Amino acid sequence: MTSIEPGMVRFERQDGTADEVAADTVVLAIGWRPTAPGFIEGLNGGAGEVVAVGDADTIGDFVSAINAGADAGLTI
Repeated sequence: MTSIEPGMVRFERQDGTADEVAADTVVLAIGWRPTAPGFIEGLNGGAGEVVAVGDADTIGDFVSAINAGADAGLTI
């Protein structure tokens, strides 16, 4: 992913070509480690509302992360 813009996500394919898709909601699953400080703030302003869940919000266990994800999903 190279950018999130209103109504669209731009990304680079494995072969290096640029592409884009229309999107009104984007969900990022970015791994097991907590996000770097400032990561979520860097997404704000790109497009719409940003909701952090799991370790992106606060370090916890998988149960709290799943519950936070479910709660966020219900608000979309």
